[in-house]
Amino acid sequence: MSTNRCLTISPYTTYYRLQSAYRKHHSTETAVLKVLGDILLAVDSGDLSVLALLDLSAAFDTVDHDILPRRLKTSFGLDGVVCSWFRSYVTGRVQRVRRGSSVSASVVLLYGVPQGSVLGPLLFILYTANLICLIESFGFRPHFYADDLQIQGSCRPDSFHQLQLTLSTCLDAVCEWMRANRLQLNSQYVKDGNPVVRDITSTTPDTDNRCPCRCRHSCSNDFCP
Repeated sequence: MSTNRCLTISPYTTYYRLQSAYRKHHSTETAVLKVLGDILLAVDSGDLSVLALLDLSAAFDTVDHDILPRRLKTSFGLDGVVCSWFRSYVTGRVQRVRRGSSVSASVVLLYGVPQGSVLGPLLFILYTANLICLIESFGFRPHFYADDLQIQGSCRPDSFHQLQLTLSTCLDAVCEWMRANRLQLNSQYVKDGNPVVRDITSTTPDTDNRCPCRCRHSCSNDFCP
């Protein structure tokens, strides 16, 4: 089964467009353009915007072999022979370490998808697809680049405090989802099992600092267009 054939699954294409890795004509540049474009659109309409950047630790190595088939069945309708085929692809693999002439004992891998393979990235995207639905349920716009996750949202200036609270609740839900699916956020983003929000700032200055021409920039009239 080729990757292109897998991508014809209609529910999957919705999640695929929110991933800039492993796609033809997509890269880190398209990921930045997508997120930056959403922020600039919000700013141009007079809204304030927030952006949370999350990174998973060893994400491909922690995909649960029992959760993956259930995810493929419940979220994408893959069952029977197809689901068994995916299970056989990820299970039964062994790993050992060689250092010079010394070789460790072989260990059966209970988690993870093969890195450097064609299906590995595809299975990871399918495995994390429900996370996109979770984030969108809070009214935020998610975007992935491989295992890097960006969460962006915007609001009117008088609702910014509520947006902060909603983002904090969303990040709590994301951490809980990660724990339930055996994925782990990079330690610099988590303390005592909870997400760390170091600073949340708006992408537009305070209205009190705007110049008389209301151009949304903290400048003097001499520099206004």
